[in-house]
Amino acid sequence: MKNKFEILNPNSRNPKEIRNPNAENNLCPTPKKAILDQHSPAALSTFGFRTSFGFRISDFGFREKFFLVFFSTVIAAALAGCASGGAYEARNATKYDLENRDVFVLMDAGAQRSITSSGIQQRVTPDGRLEVTANIRNRESRRVQVQVNCVFKDEQGFSTGDETPWQNLILTENSQEAVHFISMNDKARRYTIRVREAR
Repeated sequence: MKNKFEILNPNSRNPKEIRNPNAENNLCPTPKKAILDQHSPAALSTFGFRTSFGFRISDFGFREKFFLVFFSTVIAAALAGCASGGAYEARNATKYDLENRDVFVLMDAGAQRSITSSGIQQRVTPDGRLEVTANIRNRESRRVQVQVNCVFKDEQGFSTGDETPWQNLILTENSQEAVHFISMNDKARRYTIRVREAR
């Protein structure tokens, strides 16, 4: 008795298999060039590691697109920091230039706390040199020792190369003393008296 599931068409029941000699090769088609075996010597690098040795971006959970954007941003920032745009503007050019403008300046915080000038006089000697006298006063109720010098300048405010050596000045409590300076030549038209703590 025939099985009820048996196909009624006798020709389709046991057909002869028609084999294609290339069928087995078509099951796993390969490119024209042979694929190297992962364990073959040709798949190894010079140091004996597989060419696929190492980490991939996907191993760390990063998306390739995110990594590329991040890497591009870092490179752009580095290039922007190294880029040179030519000359740069000088900073604080007129912020700490009291020596260029004032006739009496204090060179440190200690001198600023202790010293002041109550008056300055100047005159031109008969041979054309500039003479300056400054009253320097101690503002504190203690004895202080400072150093004083004078820089002589031309009409434009540039040094003439005539700068007196630093001289020590000792002032008792709230005392005042006159200090004299005279230029070495007749080029001086302006000056700056500088005071600093003794060194």
